[in-house]
Amino acid sequence: MVRRFGGQPIAYGTGLEERVRAIVPGGVTVAIDTVGTDEAVDVSLALVADRDRIATTVALGRADKEGFHQVGARNPASGPYRAGVRSQLIELAADGSLKVPVGRVFPLAQAPAALEVLMGRHPAGKIALIVDP
Repeated sequence: MVRRFGGQPIAYGTGLEERVRAIVPGGVTVAIDTVGTDEAVDVSLALVADRDRIATTVALGRADKEGFHQVGARNPASGPYRAGVRSQLIELAADGSLKVPVGRVFPLAQAPAALEVLMGRHPAGKIALIVDP
């Protein structure tokens, strides 16, 4: 999935920072953390010089403490931003420019099962609920 979007997958764990540096010897200019582990945040802070170029969707306490950005539903300040770009995202989706990988699809009646998958090690991509007509 990562390669599909032009990236290079890198395993978490001991030596993560060194593995990233080996793949990007010119340096990292931006990091988006969607994992929230201390390891992920620590490596982002070590590799990106400008904390204004680091964002997280999950490590909200670390973002406050370490001075980088937090985005997502739990941050009320990101609501206006999301609302402001929503129409552009809809246009990109309509013309086929926006690719949203879907990992699993569930009928709405199976929403609890979808939530269970989402809370565990779910497949890459979004979990979608389909409303039956």
